[in-house]
Amino acid sequence: MTKKIIWLTILSLLALGCSFEPRVSLRQPNMPEYVFDAGLARYTTDWQREVSRRYDDFVMVSGHGTALAGKWFIVTDAWVWIDVQEWADLLHAVHPEARIVITSCNPGRIPLTTPNVTYATDNVWAVPDAFVSKKMNKERDAPDDNIGSIFEFTEN
Repeated sequence: MTKKIIWLTILSLLALGCSFEPRVSLRQPNMPEYVFDAGLARYTTDWQREVSRRYDDFVMVSGHGTALAGKWFIVTDAWVWIDVQEWADLLHAVHPEARIVITSCNPGRIPLTTPNVTYATDNVWAVPDAFVSKKMNKERDAPDDNIGSIFEFTEN
């Protein structure tokens, strides 16, 4: 009986110790992210992990991107059109040391001039390549230029 109590105590302490193990953060806690589309929010963690393969300290921007009259926009859930160049300039002013990563489609392949910004020059998959299931991979077999890796993004 005494051995059983000792083992239960040891197992309880081990379990308690495991539950308080510190978690490794994927990114700096003070670095915000801006997700302008609720439908894309479920993929944010995957993109955070993907971006953290290339950068440690970053501000991430996600939303559906489109092009109109030579400008790149992110369209929010409320149908507000955000000029990506202006948004990148603003974020760079607020977070001058951080890498700004925009994971939105850029169908017009519009270049940005803001320094310290990483962005796509084409359409972007909602799920990064590293997190694609076998079933999803079959759907991606059709040839296209969609981007699914942070290493395919353009860096200013």
